[in-house]
Amino acid sequence: DQGSGGGKLEEPPVGEDGTAAESNLPAEGSHYVSLADRLNPNRRNFDPELKARWGGLTKEEKAQVVKEDKQGLKASKSRAVNIKYPFEVNTDDHCETSPDAYKDVVPLLELIAAKLNKTKAELAIYDPYYCAGAVKVHLGRLGFSNVYNKCENFYERLKD
Repeated sequence: DQGSGGGKLEEPPVGEDGTAAESNLPAEGSHYVSLADRLNPNRRNFDPELKARWGGLTKEEKAQVVKEDKQGLKASKSRAVNIKYPFEVNTDDHCETSPDAYKDVVPLLELIAAKLNKTKAELAIYDPYYCAGAVKVHLGRLGFSNVYNKCENFYERLKD
């Protein structure tokens, strides 16, 4: 899945009382959203809670958020960089579909499942284009767990 094979994010910061301080990083393996996107109300991934807290953060707290953002970006990039493809790839052609795009097709997938008298988890979905494997993660989070998406050469498989 998308979370495997990538670099580990650093441990969350520790507060003065020795407990884990609140982290602004997304959960490991989840889709990276930039700090700029989260603070901009005109962006799809705007985070109004973070924006509301931002003005009250100290300079050090803001520096920590920026540091975590850089770590998230680095981890996101490393997941795709560490994949060993069994075929020649064009990196411009290996772009993951965003989680929001999958949310947009949920009603159609649910309709198809209903027409086939299947649950979302039972509906078999085949995506031959692996990229970094995020399709299984994104659809799985939406309840579609029966997804075939492997790091293999789809075109060679057609020849079989």
